[in-house]
Amino acid sequence: MALDPKIASIKAAGTYRFEFDKSQVVSIPANQTRLIVGFSKTGPFNTPVFVPDTAFFKQVYGDIDRNLERKDSFFHRSCLAALERGPILALNLLNLTAADKVDYIKFGTAATPEVQDNEGALGEYEKFYNRDKFFYPDSDAFLDNVGANKLDFSSTTTNDLLDMVNLGQNPLSVIVRKASAANSTGFNVTVEEWYGAANVPGFLNKDSLVSDFLVDIFVIDGNFGGDFGTATPYERFAADPIFQQYFDKVQGLKRRIFQADASDTKIAEFFNESEVNVIATYTASLIPNFTDLLGNNLFVEKVVNADTASTVYLSL
Repeated sequence: MALDPKIASIKAAGTYRFEFDKSQVVSIPANQTRLIVGFSKTGPFNTPVFVPDTAFFKQVYGDIDRNLERKDSFFHRSCLAALERGPILALNLLNLTAADKVDYIKFGTAATPEVQDNEGALGEYEKFYNRDKFFYPDSDAFLDNVGANKLDFSSTTTNDLLDMVNLGQNPLSVIVRKASAANSTGFNVTVEEWYGAANVPGFLNKDSLVSDFLVDIFVIDGNFGGDFGTATPYERFAADPIFQQYFDKVQGLKRRIFQADASDTKIAEFFNESEVNVIATYTASLIPNFTDLLGNNLFVEKVVNADTASTVYLSL
């Protein structure tokens, strides 16, 4: 019987220790990425997400969920283990039905609240997404879901300007106003001057100012909305020691400290409160596919939706 070479090399009696490493390191080809399928309470669903490292995974899907593991769902632990060997694709599966609904809001252009229709409505959650293959927020699907693509020539009070929905799991509040003078600098020219006399879009008046079509959009963490359907929708702030000074029980958030103020001083003061977290701000145009002098697309749909999946989960 042949002896192991290490044992055969021993020349004298004594105590010896030998290590036999039988581990195997699997080398994953750089052009192959593993897909981990499971369920997470947070993060994008029904669409694969490329996850380069552990930090990114925890930022998107959160850390290991013990409650899910008690139900035999080990998605987080499986992904974190797989990430030790390289990047992965994570697919968070979520089963949605017609009963799963979410609030969306319409912003009107009429001068009177009766015609503005700035109240929320319910829409099927999954129908805000393109569902041909994987789920992703889609403008056409969104507009179909809220009925904005349906022409109603019998209506004389249609002032639907913007439709917004929060696709995330945390409550958000949205403020939309005409762009401030500071944010519209350089756009105080007529449409004719901007486009040229021969290139004015047919739906625009050549003498209108380009700045009149710019809006400021503020996305705030938390629910600062009112209880619509009542005569005093913002009554709940009347007894709040911090926010009572900022809200009128009928009109909502006050704009100016004094009526003579040239800017929205009260809104600026509200934003400076430590309890108010402004997640995102945008200055965009209501003119479809409007571009500035540098070629940047400032159309409000493009600007806001560019952040939908990564920042605020607000779709437009």
